Amino acid sequence: MSSAMQKISRQFLSGVSVSKIDFTDVVHDLANSTFGETNQDTILSLTINHPLVVKYPLKVEYQQSFLRKLIKELEARGAEISGNLYERHVEILQCSNGEKVFRHFLLDDGSVITVRESISIISDGTTGLYIWQAAHVLINWCFNNRELLKNSSILELGSGVGLCGIAVSHLCSPQHYMFSDCHPAVMSALVENIKINSGEENPENESDLSLPSINDRVTWGGKLKDSKVSIVHLPWEDIIDEHLAPSIAPNFVIASDVVYDPCLFVPLSKTVKEFVNVGSQVILACTERNSGTLQEFLQKLESLHLKVDEDVSPEPSIIPVSDDWIVKVFRVSSA
Repeated sequence: MSSAMQKISRQFLSGVSVSKIDFTDVVHDLANSTFGETNQDTILSLTINHPLVVKYPLKVEYQQSFLRKLIKELEARGAEISGNLYERHVEILQCSNGEKVFRHFLLDDGSVITVRESISIISDGTTGLYIWQAAHVLINWCFNNRELLKNSSILELGSGVGLCGIAVSHLCSPQHYMFSDCHPAVMSALVENIKINSGEENPENESDLSLPSINDRVTWGGKLKDSKVSIVHLPWEDIIDEHLAPSIAPNFVIASDVVYDPCLFVPLSKTVKEFVNVGSQVILACTERNSGTLQEFLQKLESLHLKVDEDVSPEPSIIPVSDDWIVKVFRVSSA
């Protein structure tokens, strides 16, 4: 198997936009008159027919688009198309999405993170069931700083479907990782995704975190690799109103793509302030969809006497990052 085929496999499994997948480096092997059809069957086994996709399918429209582009590339070069490729294309065209769709992230050590997400950007009245690019950037930042995070306690605000926390627990070996959110559908997806990646259908539920004031907010607890993990129902307003930060007091508070709605800036900025006050290091990965909106939030932090430093953007060393959006990483501390 060539490295180019492996790259396409990783891109496909993680749901990289089909328009961004470049077949240039493999099309010769796929169109070769002697081994072309065999190689086409190989690329099929690494993508559409991959065991992960069979068990946890990607969005059908995405699979259709991928095969359509692959066949178009081959036909443009006058290649003999494998019958298996055409047959699978016809089968996929007749499919529809099931109840759930997934994405798969292959890591350099050979392990895989599988995450269920929503078919739509907005589902059940929330955007938290969709994987956003800022999570990819935050994962790469954490991986680059894994020695700093090792054996630490980490709280993630707005965990969504859990991709970041699952990856960080696997790659950075924190002692305790707390996923937090508040939407019921998101909390349910978090449990499902953690169970998938723990390798156990029903891992032991461990809810005793020795944090009495928030134990009633812990909806699930268990382990991922060597890290203790828990899911906490934690609206930002409750952190402020009930002064929960001192009880949790994590070494790090991290979040990705939580800066998008100005209506949430007050509770979010005050939440950040609460954790900075108890000594937590705060790391935010923010997508710059609108520079004015992002600046408004940063100014809100500064108005609370917080210092905001932009960190160096991490290289996409462990998980692919699309260049569709600019994502900036900030460290927040006391002014």
